[in-house]
This record gives sequence, C-alpha cells and structure tokens, in this order.
Amino acid sequence: MLREDNNMVPIYYKIQKDLEKIILDSEIGTRLPTEDFLMKKYNVSRTPIRHALNNLERNGYIIKKAGKGTFVNQHRQLHYPGEFKGFRAEMAELDASTSTDYLGQKVIESDETLNKIFKTDGRKKILKMIRLRYIEEKPTGYEIGFYNIFSDERLFNLSKITYDDHNSIYRELQRMDMSLISGEEKFKAVELPEEAIKYLSTKKTFGFERIRTMYLENGIIFENVRTYYCAENYEFKLSFRKI
Repeated sequence: MLREDNNMVPIYYKIQKDLEKIILDSEIGTRLPTEDFLMKKYNVSRTPIRHALNNLERNGYIIKKAGKGTFVNQHRQLHYPGEFKGFRAEMAELDASTSTDYLGQKVIESDETLNKIFKTDGRKKILKMIRLRYIEEKPTGYEIGFYNIFSDERLFNLSKITYDDHNSIYRELQRMDMSLISGEEKFKAVELPEEAIKYLSTKKTFGFERIRTMYLENGIIFENVRTYYCAENYEFKLSFRKI
C-alpha cells in the first residue's frame, strides 16, 4: 500500500514512476495491467491510477486502445517544442528527472562563423559552454552553447560564474533584470560529431541537431546553442490545433 502525507510525494507520482520502470523493461506493444488490477496492487482508488496513466500517455510511454487496453508505446522521451524554456523547465513539465554535466566553459574570441551568427564583425568575446544533458539518468543531449557577452558590460559577468544544476544562464539574466523576448529553433537530421557520439554513449552515427537562437529585449542576439540528440532515446513531436 502506498501512503501519502505532507512530507511525501503524491501517490499518483509514485505509481507513475513505478509503471515507468515496468514499461522500460517491457517490449513495445506489451499490454499493461488493467486499472482494476492496479487499484488492488497499490490499494488505492481509481483516481491516482488514472492520473498516473494519463501522465504516461501524455509523455508518450503508453497508448490506450478503446476496448483493447493500454499498451507500451515507446521507451523514448517526448518533447513538444513551441515555447522557449530552459532545459529543466521543459522536462519538469513532462515529469522527467534531469541532471547536467558541465564539461567546460571558457571565453573565446569570435571567428568568421560566430561573427555571422551574432551579426557582428571583428574579434569579440564569446562565452562557450559545453554540457551533457541527462533525462532519467540517460545521456540524452550533447550541447554546445555560445553566448554574446560583448554587447553589454553586465553580460561579461556571466563568464565569471561556475554553473551547475542549481543555477543557469537564464536565471542569471533574470537577476540582472535582462529579458529574452524572442527566439527561433531549427531541427535537422545530421551525422553526429565524434564528441557527441562519445558522450551520448551510442554506436549510432546519425541523429538530429536542434539549433536555438535567442534575442534580448534590445534585439541583440544573445544565445546560439546547438544540441545533438541520438534518436534512440529522444524524439520531438509537433502538435497542431485549429485557431
């Protein structure tokens, strides 16, 4: 029996995480136990069972077929692009646990490629940061970020901070009372760089690249981040609605 009190996580969340482990150990297409079976197993009402199953369905782990039951859909983490959020904020909405390895950061001088990205000329100071993103303890995204710290004296302070799971570039911008107001993302299939293959612990040589460019409120390009994903454990899904 699962118990819930003010000092514990909700019952539905415990059930959800328990079912995720079962799903990851099951073949795609495996039929899951019925709601009645799960109610007896966890000794709870139908409400937390349905809450857990609805979250699993929304996150892409299961698929419900009318009159047939609930089945394992996939083992990959789904992401729904459409709003600009930090990595942890994105994954928190999917009830996914995350962590980050910071593989290095340094101030470099811009080259022809970076000058084109940031729409400038001459040698400028750029903060380069390399991170490895984990979802549910799996290495999922190899990320190379470039940050414009030459356009404002306050931004150079970003290079003096050591980042970890408790702070972020976005959070530091908020402390400076500076806002990101717009951005764009591009997605394309690519041959994975050797470093990405190494850190993602994959034998696959192809995956996809997500390129994010963000603008400050004064219209200056602040950020250009390239993240490489292996399609084995991560995919994007776009949804549309009539407006």
